[in-house]
Amino acid sequence: MEQLHSVTAKSILLNAIRYTRTLAGFWVGGISGTLSFFVIGAVVGLISVGLLSEHRGGVAAVHCLLAPYMLLMILWPFGAGIRYALPVIPWMAFLALSGLRKLSARFCSRCPATAAWAFLLLLGIPMIQAYRATDFGPIRQSTGLPEFNALCEEVRRTTKPDDIFIYYRARALSLYAGRPASSYDQHGMQAEFREYARSIHAKYLITTNAFNEDGRFLVQYVEAHPDDLDLAYENLHFSLYRIRASPESAAASLSH
Repeated sequence: MEQLHSVTAKSILLNAIRYTRTLAGFWVGGISGTLSFFVIGAVVGLISVGLLSEHRGGVAAVHCLLAPYMLLMILWPFGAGIRYALPVIPWMAFLALSGLRKLSARFCSRCPATAAWAFLLLLGIPMIQAYRATDFGPIRQSTGLPEFNALCEEVRRTTKPDDIFIYYRARALSLYAGRPASSYDQHGMQAEFREYARSIHAKYLITTNAFNEDGRFLVQYVEAHPDDLDLAYENLHFSLYRIRASPESAAASLSH
């Protein structure tokens, strides 16, 4: 309920697109080519047949669970990818297998195992391709980057333990630098972000070009408000900015 102010038509649309891609990508290890779209189309067809078959049996308990859950997934303003979608995947698999059984009974009743093996082969080809292309090295957005480690060292060396930071990967920063940190609504307005930073008494914010998961929101904010920030540290991938105290905050500090 506390996050309702962040729910917008844009966030709902983005979540619907994200989770559709996430659930589709589950079947092929990532949407990457014509074959993956073909496989996804086949799976959607099987799920549709399975859903129609199950629908004739009435409303099941699982529907009563998943319907509100999926609604909350889309409404929640901060998408979390496959983690939030995991409860939906077993039901999708069940529907796909139900659809496969239904079609096998109708068109391939003499050798139902053939359809099952063909389905597994269809899924296996793009999965193997995705596996071969997967990078199993260090996670580049955090400790896999020497520049991130250098940033954390600088934060520990030059800032106070109670200084509050704003950074997209706030938990990683808190873990490795030992400072309280917050993420932000990358779909909101810059004025809302500015007010949020003041409300939590943030002292620093960090921008990066190592990844672009926030759509350059913080970078654009820094470019639009150069008078509110001082560059405190910079390396190849990260920039640390000190947030200047607003006149109201400065006056309040002097009064105390």
